Amino acid sequence: MDRLNANAGNPLSSTERNQLVNDLATNAKTRAQVLRAVAEDEDLKNAEFNRAFVLMQYFGYLRRNPDDPQDSDHTGYDFWLTKLNQFNGNYINARNGQRPSSPRSNTGNASAREPAKTRRTCKRRRSSG
Repeated sequence: MDRLNANAGNPLSSTERNQLVNDLATNAKTRAQVLRAVAEDEDLKNAEFNRAFVLMQYFGYLRRNPDDPQDSDHTGYDFWLTKLNQFNGNYINARNGQRPSSPRSNTGNASAREPAKTRRTCKRRRSSG
């Protein structure tokens, strides 16, 4: 149990760990159920979500590995992960470079918000013929 918890980055509190150890000892849970409990732990999810999100963007959007040349040492990946963590997982604000908002600064005042962007529409020319 301790090795599993350590490999996951120690997401379990001592109470959660002791409960899972007790469940294993009394056969209340199987090893698979304990593994699932660790994998679904909220602390583990919060710790891994941003890392997985940045990696997903490299594979899906940029269509490359984070250590492909010019970033053979993961500097680009580390930059975006740090940026996303700085903005508490708000990837839109992280991308636009806006400051992280504090609970007090968001008053709901329309003048304090960024102005809405206008939508451009394109009209197609109809071909005659």
